[in-house]
Amino acid sequence: MRIRFAATLLPLTMLGCFQGGDDTSDDEIGAPSTETGDDDNTDTSDSGTTTTSTTESTESETGEDPFVFADDLPEAYTRVDRMGNPIVATALIASKDEFNAADLDDPFGAEVLEALGSLHMVLDDDLVGLGANPCPTLSCAMELGALIYPDTLDIDLAEPPGFPNGRTPEDPAADMMLALMLLDLDDPNQNLGTFATIPLNPIANDLPFPADFPYLAPPH
Repeated sequence: MRIRFAATLLPLTMLGCFQGGDDTSDDEIGAPSTETGDDDNTDTSDSGTTTTSTTESTESETGEDPFVFADDLPEAYTRVDRMGNPIVATALIASKDEFNAADLDDPFGAEVLEALGSLHMVLDDDLVGLGANPCPTLSCAMELGALIYPDTLDIDLAEPPGFPNGRTPEDPAADMMLALMLLDLDDPNQNLGTFATIPLNPIANDLPFPADFPYLAPPH
C-alpha cells in the first residue's frame, strides 16, 4: 500500500540526509531504483520519489456496485407533503396533515368549497372596489375543480407551454391561481393575468431568464 511504503521511506530518507558527508551513490535512496508491487506504480530514484496514483474502481472486490438503493414499494413510505398546483393547499386546505396523507383520489372538495366561500365573503367587496368582477363561488369552484381534481401537474406536449399546461419561469402562477379562485373569467375584461397587472406580487424576476438550459438565472 502507498501509505505503508511512504511510512517506511521517510526514516530511510532521513538517514540518508544525515550520513557524514559520504556522497557515494550507494548511500542515496533509490540508486538503484526500487519499485513496489502494488498498483500504485510507486518508484524511487536519485531524483526523488515519484508517485503515480491510479483511479480506484467504484466496484467492490466482488465486482458488485457498493451503492445499495432501497427498492421498497411506495406503500412502505409515509407521504409528508402533497402539492401540485401553487397555493391550493395553502389557501384552500385547513386540515393539511390529513390532506398530505390522503390519496390523490380524495379531492377534499367540501373543504375547498367552504374555503372558497370564505374567501369570497371577505374579498368580494374589495375586488369590486378595484374594478374587478368576482365570480359566484359555485362557478369558481367548477372552474377550479377542472384543474385541481386531482391536484396534479399535467403537461400536454401538443399544447403551448405555460400555466395551466405546465409552467414557465416567467408565469406569475400564484396570481393566476388567485384569478381562477376569485374572478369571473367569462368577463372579457378579465383573464388569468388580471391580478398580475395590479400587481399583487413582483411582476418579474430581478434577473432575466436565459432562453437556453438551465432556463433559470444564476444564483446570486
